Amino acid sequence: MMWYKSFHEKHTKKLLHHVLDDSVNKFAHYKLLESDFITQGRAFSELANNAGLHIVTAAPSLSREKSTHAIPIPINRGLLGVRICLLQKGNTGKFQHIETLQDIIDNKIVFGQGEHWPDTQILKANGLRVFTSPLHANLHQMLRAGRFDCFPRAVSELDDELEQYGSEGLEVEGSFAIVYKLPLFFWFNSENKALIESVHSGLLKSVADRSYHEINRQSFEAILKKYNLESRNIIYLNNPNESELVKSTDRKLWHPMLQKHFKTE
Repeated sequence: MMWYKSFHEKHTKKLLHHVLDDSVNKFAHYKLLESDFITQGRAFSELANNAGLHIVTAAPSLSREKSTHAIPIPINRGLLGVRICLLQKGNTGKFQHIETLQDIIDNKIVFGQGEHWPDTQILKANGLRVFTSPLHANLHQMLRAGRFDCFPRAVSELDDELEQYGSEGLEVEGSFAIVYKLPLFFWFNSENKALIESVHSGLLKSVADRSYHEINRQSFEAILKKYNLESRNIIYLNNPNESELVKSTDRKLWHPMLQKHFKTE
């Protein structure tokens, strides 16, 4: 059983199918099933308690690392931490001339975030105003209603979300991106050794034969061009709670645009 939001991530499912089919301990007859519609917090609770959920994809936090098991290979090469503002249509005026973190703070821009998302604390730690909701789906409607100014979506997930939740009444900010170190990992119950070994061995093999790099390129090369990442002003945020698991992630696996920054940290 796979958490419903992970189940709808096209790149994640493509990579997972690839590594399971190519792992050392192959699952001869597996089928990915979608979980019920549950929050990220509840998904990790069910995963930790072995309550029927087997795979979750999400960013790391210290509490998650203590209660469940992550494979420290970033599913989308760290693009989860490359954020573009989704706005209420017509609300671009507040975002003119944003060049620095201080500009965002001075303009009193409010960000919409999930209550259980690890990067909510990253935004707050950098002095940003944050409005939270326990349900991801509600945030799209709240943005349309003007409850907050920016819904920072990962460039890797933006198109999928607009397809799933609709783009009516919304627009994408075009001048800057917010970037922080936030990998997307596969998470499992710590006792599910066979599944962990299968996914881990398959990921390692895909890194070695570079199919991991090619699948990521196929998934995101066009999206990065579509949203003009090369020409956007990049505003980097520090992650004061970066765990040892994240620090130990092989830097060569980060996307090249992130390696340029993270190698100097």
